Amino acid sequence: MLNKFIFVLFLILALASGISEPLCRNSTRIIFFISTVMLFVDQRVLELIRRRRQFLFLMLGFVGWIVVASFYSGHVPSTSDSSTYWLYFSYNMLLFIPIGLFIDRERQLDWILLVLAISLALNDLVIEVQLYYGSDRPVTFLRGAFMQSAILYIVLLPIYLIVALRAERRPIKILCWTFFMISLGAFVLLKTRGALLAMMIILPTMIAFFVRDLKKLASIAMIFIVSTALFVNFYPEAVDRIETVKNFDAEQSVSERFLIWQSAFDMISDNPILGVGFGNFEQKYQTEYIRPEARERWQSHAHNTYLQLWAETGLIGLSIYCAMFGYILRWSWRRRSNHYAAMIFFSTAGFLLYSLTDYTYASYSAMRVYWFVFGLCLRGVDFSAADGQTTTPR
Repeated sequence: MLNKFIFVLFLILALASGISEPLCRNSTRIIFFISTVMLFVDQRVLELIRRRRQFLFLMLGFVGWIVVASFYSGHVPSTSDSSTYWLYFSYNMLLFIPIGLFIDRERQLDWILLVLAISLALNDLVIEVQLYYGSDRPVTFLRGAFMQSAILYIVLLPIYLIVALRAERRPIKILCWTFFMISLGAFVLLKTRGALLAMMIILPTMIAFFVRDLKKLASIAMIFIVSTALFVNFYPEAVDRIETVKNFDAEQSVSERFLIWQSAFDMISDNPILGVGFGNFEQKYQTEYIRPEARERWQSHAHNTYLQLWAETGLIGLSIYCAMFGYILRWSWRRRSNHYAAMIFFSTAGFLLYSLTDYTYASYSAMRVYWFVFGLCLRGVDFSAADGQTTTPR
């Protein structure tokens, strides 16, 4: 009975992930509360923690250093600062524990991933409706948080592309491709350039990795070419925004990124090991390190996760962060013949690429989606291993 109740909560979490932050947050809290109680009455929790100790060690190590960096910066976790506010949601990194504890059938994973797809489809609809009414830059249910919306698509699109490529029944394959292309179009309409560039690298790489048959590869390429031509014909302004990256001297928002990055490097050179303290980037940037030629003087982050973490938490914090995601990439790549492991790898790779142009770590709503998907796919690898399927490269 308890497992069924938690499964329903996971379905609610999946549906709310891209729609309602309060519902998503509260369902997650209930799941973790019950999981904490289970820690004292169910030995399976300890076994699960032992089996995932490498992931747990790196995650807790990173969050622990963030806490240290928060205290020496003066931004203790009890403040309302937008950066340290993420500390309240750092438990999302441990979603793989309740998933491993309460999800006991692979069929349940399929249902949760399906509901996540529905959540993404509802965002597609919101974007299309805004476009119909003349919006220049549509937003999702996350409103003006373009970065969080972009992460939502970056994490989920690679997963649904794998499902489309791996589906065996023709009707399901056609349906998957249809929903994937619609979501991809909606993602492009968000006009988040860094995210678009990341997907322009990840998606072709995935197709080249999964499709070895030349005829099938040619068919997929033709679908993308025709779809792109139609998209460009109907929405040329989306392409115009991507092309502004080439003219960064003329495009203010792009040139400002380079100025912010230069300021971040200056901050790093002055505080390379410990950084200026977690949550201090905005104050330090606006009062000490802003370039004289900068016009957007209200900027609050470095528009680059790695530079931001290095500036705020020093080389120690950045190293732990890179070690954590480096381990995830290595672990999933070694098991890449398993489609769940491949989902982890490509979603993570897309997210890390996008992190080069935005401070993704502070997007606690979208990061929850990433850790949720990570936990689901991690559990999927377990099921595959239990069924005797290969989880190592052939």
